[in-house]
Amino acid sequence: MTAELARPLGHERLRGYVCMVCGKRMWATRRPEFCPKCKSNVIRKTKDYRLACQRRDCKYNVEGTYCRLKEPQIEAGECRSYEPREKR
Repeated sequence: MTAELARPLGHERLRGYVCMVCGKRMWATRRPEFCPKCKSNVIRKTKDYRLACQRRDCKYNVEGTYCRLKEPQIEAGECRSYEPREKR
């Protein structure tokens, strides 16, 4: 999904970042100031992107922040990749 398609639908693209000390991966709109795991400030950009998503009831959602899928199917403002979480 391109940035031109993501913005009108209300889904913001998040760039991938990685901590060079501990290897933690992060997704954000701008470079984080420090790593939440090891508190290092040695953070590099990656070429990966994810879409922001607030649907916590979807099994692909991570912490109410972004979609785990690299390219979710979004049509007419609705996510077609939505699947409810399994109840335990």
